[in-house]
Amino acid sequence: MAVIADGDQTKLVVGLGLAILLMAFAATLIMKLLASYPWISWLGLIALLYVAFEMLYRGVLLPADAPNRLDGKVLELIYFGDHIRCRMAVAGHDAFIVNAPNSLDHPALNVGESYPVGWMTEDCRAFDAA
Repeated sequence: MAVIADGDQTKLVVGLGLAILLMAFAATLIMKLLASYPWISWLGLIALLYVAFEMLYRGVLLPADAPNRLDGKVLELIYFGDHIRCRMAVAGHDAFIVNAPNSLDHPALNVGESYPVGWMTEDCRAFDAA
């Protein structure tokens, strides 16, 4: 929101006020839907459990010899609040970008150090160099 306001306090205050009103409206609407249709809560629980188990599998239970694992050297760290964008040198290329959580639960990354990097093929996004 602050980026859109571009330093204009009026835009920032109006934008934040609008966001608060929309959140209150959306919360009220969701509350009414959940009260009227309790089965929606069960669908949400199923989706949450599915995502949790998938994250557990990919983050903890995935074998160390899984495909797409390489060593990378940290070249640059860019902080974006809740995550850190990390530019790494991987397999001879220095434009490998990794987004890492910015939290106390996640190990700290340091410029100049090497770390193992792994990913699932379906999670990878690549762009042509054109």
